[in-house]
Amino acid sequence: MSKYKYEVSIKLRGKHASGKIFTGQVEWGTRTPRKTDLVIIGKNLISIECERIRPVCLKGVFDNYNSFVYNQISKALAFYMCSQQKAADIESIKIIEKKNDKKTGNKKLLTEGIQPRKFYSNFQGTFDVSLLQEIFLENPKSKSLFKAVTYFLRSKTKQDVFDRFESLWKGYNGLYKVIASQTNDFECHKALREFILKNPNATKNTQRKISAFTAQDIRNVMRWREFVLNDFETIKQAKSFHDFVLRYKDHRIMEVIEKILPYRISMLENLSPPLDGSVKTHINQQINAGYIDDAEVVALICIKYMYFVRNKSVHGERIDRIVGTDNKETKEVTWLCELLESLIIDLINGNSLY
Repeated sequence: MSKYKYEVSIKLRGKHASGKIFTGQVEWGTRTPRKTDLVIIGKNLISIECERIRPVCLKGVFDNYNSFVYNQISKALAFYMCSQQKAADIESIKIIEKKNDKKTGNKKLLTEGIQPRKFYSNFQGTFDVSLLQEIFLENPKSKSLFKAVTYFLRSKTKQDVFDRFESLWKGYNGLYKVIASQTNDFECHKALREFILKNPNATKNTQRKISAFTAQDIRNVMRWREFVLNDFETIKQAKSFHDFVLRYKDHRIMEVIEKILPYRISMLENLSPPLDGSVKTHINQQINAGYIDDAEVVALICIKYMYFVRNKSVHGERIDRIVGTDNKETKEVTWLCELLESLIIDLINGNSLY
């Protein structure tokens, strides 16, 4: 049976630069064994060579997000943008259809107005291109990584920091679900924390951003009072607060918790049996030990605290901005975005570990 051949050319604007970023076979489809298309990613041109048994609706390639050809174009562009740390300034996308080596159709798309011309923030880390190639496979893990990359890149196109945080969280959400092999947020957060502490080298880039933090720095970057009162609201959460404190050993975290303990000490005292003593003993022991664990700080801020910040926004519990002026909240979310973006890059680079 003769096959239809498709040649996709994505021309990028910019100064001519030689050299290939990637050349290889990229999987597609749902059948086993997987079929592949040849993808060549250069500095100014991306080429994709496909073969299909049935003709592809050329117009539908761009109208249908489930199109396998569209998916290959998206993967190639995502890889280009992540590896080059810049938006793909597309001049044109051209698709030529051939059958029996004869041209039978073509479609050219001039991409004015339908794709980002620039990113509004610098990358908070560097993707390992050898590990990023996982997105070129077709399996549940690879698909989750690819989705996370698309949300990551989408966040770079947003000027409003709250919109950026929302996109980053969507990508992060997909990553911790694939790491945990769970769908429940609570179970996913437990599994992600375990992964971060078990594999400290996997988050070194993110740890560097907080490694010089003192206890006062950790207190300053988080709204501790609001966070604690929100997450441990009534005596029903007293045991959870007790367990929360005992999960940490880093002396800087303990010094902060010692200072904010009055917010919830009566709750611990009123339990039967009371738990204030074991909490105080644990805090004193860890402070005296002087133990430092940057991975713990990353887990605290990026899992526990960011989930609190995210819920305040998603559940409509904060006043949205009508006038876009900078304030303490925008500065906080800007910093959290930088930390979360760094963690996403780290987790994608560490995908061989899960």
